[in-house]
Amino acid sequence: MKSLFSRSIALIVLTAGILTSCSDKCTDTYKLIETVTVYKSLTDIRNSFDSQGPKEIDRPGKLYVFGDLLFVVDRFTGIHVIDNRNPSAPQNIKFVRLDGCTDVVIKGDYLYANSANDLVTIQMNQGIFTLVDRNENVFDLFETKTDSMAIDKIEVERWVTDESYDCEGSGFTFGVQDDNVAVLDAGSGAESRGSGTGGSTARMTVVNDYIYAVDNLNLLAIDISNGADPQKAKVKDISSWMNSTIETIFPIGDYLFIGTTTGMQIFNHSVNPGNPAHESTAEHFRSCDPVVVQNNIAYVTTHGGARCGGARNSLYVYDVTNVKNPIQLAEYDMTYPLGLGIDGNTLFVCEDDFGLKVYDATNSTEITSNLLSELTDIRPVDVIPLNKLLIVTAKDGVYQYDYTDPSNLVLLSKVYEIKSI
Repeated sequence: MKSLFSRSIALIVLTAGILTSCSDKCTDTYKLIETVTVYKSLTDIRNSFDSQGPKEIDRPGKLYVFGDLLFVVDRFTGIHVIDNRNPSAPQNIKFVRLDGCTDVVIKGDYLYANSANDLVTIQMNQGIFTLVDRNENVFDLFETKTDSMAIDKIEVERWVTDESYDCEGSGFTFGVQDDNVAVLDAGSGAESRGSGTGGSTARMTVVNDYIYAVDNLNLLAIDISNGADPQKAKVKDISSWMNSTIETIFPIGDYLFIGTTTGMQIFNHSVNPGNPAHESTAEHFRSCDPVVVQNNIAYVTTHGGARCGGARNSLYVYDVTNVKNPIQLAEYDMTYPLGLGIDGNTLFVCEDDFGLKVYDATNSTEITSNLLSELTDIRPVDVIPLNKLLIVTAKDGVYQYDYTDPSNLVLLSKVYEIKSI
């Protein structure tokens, strides 16, 4: 399996052309920036759970709303618990440390999350979080070695002095470290009985007594009828059908809408919840693919990039009244769309560095002609629109807006704002 993380090198040259007295060589000093994979021992990952007091959010990831609580995944390190009874003044109340965490869902008194490739079950009881179960190797998300796993990526900077080239030549060259050298070791040795709401980039969702989850290759059905003891009921390899990587999952009614790098797939879980049946596929150019659905209309964004493949940046609209035969109604060119959300006729589209766009989606064939408002001062990744409250996770923070008037979003709070990127 390929590593979850990429490795790249950037070069910043500071000085050049300093002659030495003994040879006709030049010296350059430059900063080498490498993005490298961080490995941690499986033992340490599986001993990482800890319920702590509040702490600063470092890298906001997936969002999950459960009653008056907002859960913010801090990518690869754990989950922040936010008291959001007053969205204008949210209170950070708890941090649940969990190495390799990227997704979270809740049913009743139990919180379920991935800890790298494991599924953990955490009981919530009057603000106390207790680990009650860990199912090992449920997911295929993170690269695994014999006794360690890739759980993070970091940038390493170092200054390099190069004296290896002729001043009269066209420029200097330098050797690149072997990949094996660049691998680092990170060390060894609510009271509601229902479920909550996640965003469009979620990989886990709860429907009745099942968690439906997607990893890179599979659709998983996990029986949580006994909340404290989840049972992995069925794994369905669906990536090979379309030569794709699975990205997201979105539930509505009897159906699961799954976004992959080559198209949207629809499954029916109503007849056999432990083994959802495939209904249809709507293919598109190779790109990453979040999906949301409302009133028999599916909205799909696709974006390119090294991980996703392709370079198609689009918003697709499908009529899914007949789930066995989705009909494409429109395709719109976008700049770089990521997550999205729909509430009534209001469609929210995150465009990363290009801000948040709010559209009137009443007419599916004229959406981009009906731009209601636009925020250009944030870098949004995903949104959850819920009862006129818009929660946005962004590269530069987590924000909450009142969208009672979608043409005039009102900022209520910044749950956390990153000071520099």
